[in-house]
Order: sequence, then C-alpha cells, then structure tokens
Amino acid sequence: MKPPSIIMLTPNGRFEVNKKICLSISGHHPESWQPSWSIRTALLAIIGFMPTEGLGAIGSLDYPSEERKTLAVKSQNWCCPSCGQITKLLKTEDSNHKESEANKEAKELAKQIRFKETNSESTEDKSTPIPTVSEATTTSTEPNEAT
Repeated sequence: MKPPSIIMLTPNGRFEVNKKICLSISGHHPESWQPSWSIRTALLAIIGFMPTEGLGAIGSLDYPSEERKTLAVKSQNWCCPSCGQITKLLKTEDSNHKESEANKEAKELAKQIRFKETNSESTEDKSTPIPTVSEATTTSTEPNEAT
C-alpha cells in the first residue's frame, strides 16, 4: 500500500491550497509510511500538525496564529462544487469532552509522526529520530559469563 497524497481545499494558513503537502504520513515520504495507519490516524496527525511551524516543508505556510483561527472559522462555510456545504455532511460534537480527547490524541500522534525537512539548504534530517518498535524493544541478550 502506498501513502496518500494529501491536498487541502480550504485556506487554513498552515498548508497551501490545492497543492500536495509534505508530511511523513504523505506520499512525499513513502519510506516512513505504515500501511497499518488508518484514515483516522492520518487525520489526527494532520490535526496535530496544524498548530506547528511549516519549517519550509513542501506545501507548508507559516501564517500567524490569529490569522489561522480566522481562516478556520471561515472554512466552516466552505462549499464544495461537487458535494455542497461540507459542514452539513459532518456529525457535530455532542460534548467538549470528546473534542478535548481528540485534540489530546492528535497532539500525541503528531509527536510520534515527525516532519521531514525539505529545506534545499540542508539535506540532513535535523529532527530527533523516533525509535521503531523493534529498536525500542531490542536489548542485549548475551548470557553472563561465569568465571
């Protein structure tokens, strides 16, 4: 399975509109894609990335926080040419608790899925590597030598 190409349709101040964005969960980085990730996982990761800086990644923007908030409010009225007003198709949150838990989960997921730097001035990845499950569970199993 290949990673998805992710394109934003509404102005949001974090990602360019109608351009494939570069995240470690997107088609720009198939080497980091995990086929076991679900659509929910990808969406939570995107939500987690929204408040972060773009750091020069392909398709990223760095609008101020206040402008992002304004664009977020405006996006609720966005109307798809094919589907109509999207907010009418979505379920509403029935409590702030659910939203708070989803935000917490999204932030935690964003910590686990890192950005790949695409700055043309530097070709090395400056982010802290995240150990894989096999790296995290590998320990020395050499037997103690008896004298």
